[in-house]
Amino acid sequence: MGSFNYLKDKIFVSLNTNFNMDVAFISECNTFYNILAKSINMKYPSLKFFYYDSPAQFEKQLQPAFNYIIVKLTNFEKYDVVIQKMIKANHQTKFIGLVINNHLKLSEKLLSQFTYVFTDAEIEDKLNLLFYDVIDNKENKQFDGLKIEQNKRKYLYLKPEYSRCLYLVYQHKTAAEIALLMNKSRRTIEKYIVALKTIFEVKRKQDLVDVCGAIIKQ
Repeated sequence: MGSFNYLKDKIFVSLNTNFNMDVAFISECNTFYNILAKSINMKYPSLKFFYYDSPAQFEKQLQPAFNYIIVKLTNFEKYDVVIQKMIKANHQTKFIGLVINNHLKLSEKLLSQFTYVFTDAEIEDKLNLLFYDVIDNKENKQFDGLKIEQNKRKYLYLKPEYSRCLYLVYQHKTAAEIALLMNKSRRTIEKYIVALKTIFEVKRKQDLVDVCGAIIKQ
């Protein structure tokens, strides 16, 4: 019980002071890691990244108590057993899976054990929003600012097809154009738009444009 409280206190302190938050980043592509970690670090310097080129390399080394472990692999199945061991051994840690859309279904069973799964074009935006929510989210805000932050959190947890649909709505695409771009029926896209209006508590399609614009521009 004492060790659990110590860990909880350590995490609390790291979120509310200038102490670093330790983040493991596992990717077989060092360039991808460098670009993404640099981009996020510019906004959130309190994040301290540790790079590993595979789950196997991660498993072989002594690790700090990571707050987050980000995993970006082309083939999750290749490391299925190792990753499951990692999740079990780091049950206090949040796991983030970064996935190419066409590999999503292949990895569904394993990725269901992750805390978050982000795909393709949404990866950098959603990681930034996630760390904003953890590090920089302040309580004393104007109402409009608070509403924007609430919408940011809603956006963070959107299904990939919903977030892509929202961005295309923001680009003033029609339902027919979105259907063509997403390889879906127009009826399906119309259902997505209705669902997005419900999620963001708005009535008009233009309101969705405004919501997305506020999220992107803030």
